[in-house]
Amino acid sequence: MERQNKLAWITGAGIYHVAGAEKLSRWQIGQLQVKRWPEIKAKIEPGSAKDFPGPVRALDTSLDISKVQAVLSKPLPGLGGVTAFISPSIPES
Repeated sequence: MERQNKLAWITGAGIYHVAGAEKLSRWQIGQLQVKRWPEIKAKIEPGSAKDFPGPVRALDTSLDISKVQAVLSKPLPGLGGVTAFISPSIPES
């Protein structure tokens, strides 16, 4: 809760990314989500953006969290640490 309170009171200008402390591929993010919600029957296969037949995609879409990390007294957790606290229930659409 301390981190959220501190984030609410940042007075600096600009964008503060709070994406998480680790650099993950889309596939790795998907794997974390499947572990967190095993009731979802996902078929996630690793692949490469280089092999995607559609429009060219950025190979690195990571966000720089150094700006927000500079104002926080504790490091941001990685996505794996965050998903442990997210409710396992899936909202109904």
